[in-house]
Amino acid sequence: MEHRRLAASILAITLATGAFAGCGGRDERAITVDGDKSSDAKAEKPEAQEEQEEPAAAAGRELTQAQAKAALLAVTDMPSGWTLGEEDDGEDDSDDEVTPARCDKVMEALDDDSSEPSVEEEINLNKGGAFGTFLSETISSFPEEIDEDRLQQVADALSDCSSFSTVDEDGVKSDFKVAPLSMANLGDASLAIAMTVDSEGFSATMNVVMIQIGHNGITLLNGGLAGADGADLETFGKQAIQKLEQAVQQ
Repeated sequence: MEHRRLAASILAITLATGAFAGCGGRDERAITVDGDKSSDAKAEKPEAQEEQEEPAAAAGRELTQAQAKAALLAVTDMPSGWTLGEEDDGEDDSDDEVTPARCDKVMEALDDDSSEPSVEEEINLNKGGAFGTFLSETISSFPEEIDEDRLQQVADALSDCSSFSTVDEDGVKSDFKVAPLSMANLGDASLAIAMTVDSEGFSATMNVVMIQIGHNGITLLNGGLAGADGADLETFGKQAIQKLEQAVQQ
């Protein structure tokens, strides 16, 4: 689906390797886009919350294929009503026309070979069918630690280019808007954003969180035509961290 291919593009930018993660202090809240620059919705200021515990150090080690697969959320981890979703079609959207032209940088990462993970696994879960809610999780592991500054770079880029459109090879136009999303920092660093996608008479809302832990990146997309709840995504993110911590012990 178009919105998932876009998210893959943003993920490719975020998880580009080549430098070790910074050694600054860990933030309690996730990075998000600049609400003064981004479109429409503003992030709600968080109420006082307990600090999210930092993931175990072992969760940042480079994963084997088996560990990455075991770390994925499963239907049995989800609340009642969830089922296994369809696999992505794998279509390459790198040739999609992006307007305005300056926003093409959001898509350019698809051609960036430096961002190739050594291991990657993903799963799609669904509740309510095509008109319901989806949850997509991708786990990527890299030979070197992810540069946590990449998350802020992506937030800055999306703040300056928070509204853009794509036209695919079939002439289908999709309009994207990005807005800030409040969330706890679930890893060494996290980026949380809200997105709306309007295409062919339908409007989908989704929340995205990208979590960086050492060599590993977890990206979760939650939403659909039925809407999205940031609190649900934060809960799924915490579950994903717990499963990663369990998987590295195998």
